[in-house]
Amino acid sequence: MGIFQSSSVLCFVVDASASMGEEITQVKRITSFIIDSRRGTVDEPSAYVLVPFTNSDFGTVRRTEDPDVFKKYVNALSPGGGGGGDPEMSLSGLWEAAHRTLLIGHFHRTLPTGRCS
Repeated sequence: MGIFQSSSVLCFVVDASASMGEEITQVKRITSFIIDSRRGTVDEPSAYVLVPFTNSDFGTVRRTEDPDVFKKYVNALSPGGGGGGDPEMSLSGLWEAAHRTLLIGHFHRTLPTGRCS
């Protein structure tokens, strides 16, 4: 993380369904660019979270403070699972991402009424 301190978390929730091969290739390219362009700056995240999902499942959630380890997680993504008209698990993936990035308290306060308490 260099000499700067950051409390930001870079999180990607990625559709890894069978039909998403081209999109996953772009996610790999863009993620690498984002990480490399922020390394050693005040914008460098303190942690990285990856939550893949398909039409039938979500996870395994990966969290690390090492940008190179995160790049390995992202580069290991491959399309598979789901397809057709099955519902996607995107909201479950987003929920896991929120949980892993410490936003869960805010969501708990806003979900029941739609207003912050």
